[in-house]
Amino acid sequence: MKKSTDIGVKDISLHFLPVRTRIPLKFGPETTTRVMCARVRMRVENSRGAFAYGWGETPLNVQWVWVGSLPLAEREQELEKFTLTLAAAWKNFPVEGHPMEISHEFQEHELPRLLKEHNARRRGAEPM
Repeated sequence: MKKSTDIGVKDISLHFLPVRTRIPLKFGPETTTRVMCARVRMRVENSRGAFAYGWGETPLNVQWVWVGSLPLAEREQELEKFTLTLAAAWKNFPVEGHPMEISHEFQEHELPRLLKEHNARRRGAEPM
């Protein structure tokens, strides 16, 4: 049942921010001294036209999220490409509701599909 407090995503802006670590960090066989952060600004709106902005940020630490045999630079590039895909998908995500409901719907249905499509476009290369 639709509620007056339900919101929908109306816009996304994505920013990549390079960050140098204070000390080298070792993840398995790899040591990193830098990381790219993905910072997102999301605009949401309810059925009455009221809107709000929210910000979120996460490090795209490829050594942590994608342990693999591909070179680090290639995995970083693919992770950034996939992050762009996610931002575009959120911008066009038609689900409205409570923020937790929207996020759950995206994670359960959109995210697996987008990841499968991303890996398929890579034509047999090591999957993310």
